[in-house]
Amino acid sequence: MQKAGYIKKSGYHADDQEGSAHQILEIRISGRLFGVKIHDARRAIYTGLSCPVWKLKHSRGQHITWIEGSMTLSNSKKAVNIRLNNGGLYTASAASLKSIISGYTGYLIVSKIRQPAKNPVQHQSLITPWITA
Repeated sequence: MQKAGYIKKSGYHADDQEGSAHQILEIRISGRLFGVKIHDARRAIYTGLSCPVWKLKHSRGQHITWIEGSMTLSNSKKAVNIRLNNGGLYTASAASLKSIISGYTGYLIVSKIRQPAKNPVQHQSLITPWITA
């Protein structure tokens, strides 16, 4: 796995489409800025339900614009997986995420999960019939 970005607790509140302010976790992956509402992240960690990952926009403050992916707890419950709509799959430590939400640590590293090729090359053997004359 290779480092792709980080997650940190935002010092600002982000407004949604209705104008409600939400405390968020900032997720920066490959230079792009995303966010997860903290109450949604808690629900994802403690119940195993997925939560939306939002695209963040800075325009006179932070604004939640549209859903860009989802965050779910892994089967082992030791990591959270972030799946973006563009096909990217990333992971981070669930214990460290809990620590960030609680305010004990500042940020955690997000790693890219390498995905297998969609159409792996299949090796075909050439079979020629034995011809007798």
